[in-house]
Amino acid sequence: MTTDIKTEIGHRVRQEHERHKLTREEVCGQKLT
Repeated sequence: MTTDIKTEIGHRVRQEHERHKLTREEVCGQKLT
């Protein structure tokens, strides 16, 4: 149970980080253009 919860949290955190990276790249591109 605990391992499943940890993995779920890890995946969520990873997804959030990926989203932030994408948003950052998009924002940088918009600012540059």
